[in-house]
Order: sequence, then structure tokens, then C-alpha cells
Amino acid sequence: MTAAAGARVRAGAAILGAAVGASAWLSAGVLALIDPTRLTRVAAVPGWECLAGLAAGGAALGALVPSLGAAWPPATLLALLWLPWLPLRVPDAFLLWEGPLERAIWAAALVGAAWMLGPRTLPSWARPWLIGSRAPFMAALLSATIVSLAWASVRPRVPVGDEPHYLVITQSLLRDGDLRIENNHQADHYLEYYDGVLRPDFRRRGTDRQIYSIHAPGVSALVAPAFAAFGYPGAALMVIAVVSLGLAAAWQAAFLVSGSATAAWIGWASVASAAPLLLHGFTIYPDGPGAAATMVGASGSYGWRSRARRGRRPGWPLVRPSRACPGCTRASPSWPACSAWRCACASYGSRERSGRSPVC
Repeated sequence: MTAAAGARVRAGAAILGAAVGASAWLSAGVLALIDPTRLTRVAAVPGWECLAGLAAGGAALGALVPSLGAAWPPATLLALLWLPWLPLRVPDAFLLWEGPLERAIWAAALVGAAWMLGPRTLPSWARPWLIGSRAPFMAALLSATIVSLAWASVRPRVPVGDEPHYLVITQSLLRDGDLRIENNHQADHYLEYYDGVLRPDFRRRGTDRQIYSIHAPGVSALVAPAFAAFGYPGAALMVIAVVSLGLAAAWQAAFLVSGSATAAWIGWASVASAAPLLLHGFTIYPDGPGAAATMVGASGSYGWRSRARRGRRPGWPLVRPSRACPGCTRASPSWPACSAWRCACASYGSRERSGRSPVC
């Protein structure tokens, strides 16, 4: 690189650093809406000396480490932070970027910058957990954390819907060893976790004149051991654990399809943060465990031969290979993940026929 080119790179990194410092100064401020009709806003920000210090510090860091300038694409996300502060009438939607979402923007920009700059920016202890053999375990841990936080945020309002009916089946299995739920309703066993009157959910009595729930007992049996030990919280944590395993398999499948740890984390984030799976990740419904089973099946179906062909890659062999992954997708009641993993199944089948890994 010539001296002139090096100077341009250094100047670009310094400008980027100054812009990031100014964005940090803006994030430290507070914006309040005092007239919802006219969107009149009042702002309070740190002093100008703070702005000058942050901008100068960022510029100095960029000048000293010019390679940081390569992270400009994710840094452009910080422009969203400026939208609510524009000195003119702005659309209502601009105000979304002031407040809690600021943290998400900074997190996305910093993570994106780390990936753009490459593995050399990662500490040696973090590399196995993010781009090495332990990355699926990190995906499982992060998934459990995210879903647990989502559950904690709605904990006073759950279980709701059909969840209590699945838990009544669990109680019938544990207390009576059967699926006849009438006596469990009559004894108000559901009051352990549900504050209200819960009537049996059935269409007609069986030939033995007993009441059987219209809900399939699969998820009820799955959470039964945890429910017996810890009640409803244990059942919810069991579902969270199963869904987290499925999301780890999602990371694994994305890596095996793309060959890129970065792409795997992006794919994992797109699944883990999507409302269907995130909201079904802690509720006592079959959707979450069904989605996990679909993702594990897709990962194993595609991955076993791919691992053997490419050599040792991040992760563990989750299941033995099966050419019937589309069948397992049809059999799974997991609508949140079915469409995403049909793509992986189709990729596996196409690779088997052509010897190439298609892009889907």
C-alpha cells in the first residue's frame, strides 16, 4: 500500500471513529415527547465537552488502528440512532429508535464489526465458543437465555390458552397413570398453576364413558418428570431446554449448508429471534418441541455426510443420517420451523443427486 493510500485508509478510520463517538454521545442523551399531536420533542444531552472528547477519542483510535475502518458496514446501523434527533418534523416511526432499541442497535453494530474484522479480533478463549467446535453449545446457551428472558417477561400471565389442559394431562399421567382427566378437573388439581375455572376440553366421552382430552399427550408426557419435581416452572424449563437444543441444531445445519460460522450465527439469530419460535419456546404446547425435533432432524439429515466429506467441523453429530427428512417435516406439528428447514432438506437431496451444495 502506498503512503497516499495508507493516509486515506487512516483518515477514513478516523472519521468512522469520530462518528461512532458522536453516536455514543447521542445515546447518552434523553429525548421526551411533550406534544404527541405535533411530535414536539425536548432533549437533554451531555455537555459539548463530552461530545468533543468522545469524537476525538474515536478519531484517535481509528487513526491508530486503521484496520478498524473495515467495519464501516455494520457501523452504518448507528445512523438509526440519529433519526429521532433530527431538527425537523419526523414520522412517528422514527421515535422507535430512541429508548430500549438503542441497546439492540449497538449490540448489532458491535457484533457485526467483530465479524467484519475477522477472528483475529476475538480473544483466544472465545474462538472455540464462537467459531470453533463449541459454537453449537454456545448457541444452545444463548437460546436458553433468550427464551428464558422472554418467559420471565410474561411469567405473571402464563400458563394461558390450552397450556393448562396439557398440564392437566400431565397431572393425570403422574397421579393416576392414565389419560382420563375428569377426576383431575373435579379435584381442581389445575389450581396449582392456573387461577380460574378450567373445564375439561373434550368432544364426547369415550366408549368407557370416561373423558379424554382432545389434546395429544406428547408434550404432556415430555414435561412430566420436570413437572413432578418442580411444578409448572419445571415444565416450562423443560420446554426451553428442548427448544434450545433445537436451536443449537439450527446453528449446526446453517453451518453445514454454508460452511461459514458467520452465516450460521446469522441463520441462528433469524430463527431464535422470530416471534413464532421465541413465543413457543417456553409455552406448554407441542409446537416448540416439534420445531426442535424438525431442526435436529434437518441438521442430522444434511450434516452427517457433509461432515464426513469436509472433515471435522464445528459441532457434534446430533442424529444419525436419514433420507426421510421431508417425511419427518410433514410428521412434525412444528409450523414455526417447517418452511425454514424444508430448504435444508431440499439442499441435502440436491447435493446427493448432483454432488454440489446448492444455495437456497
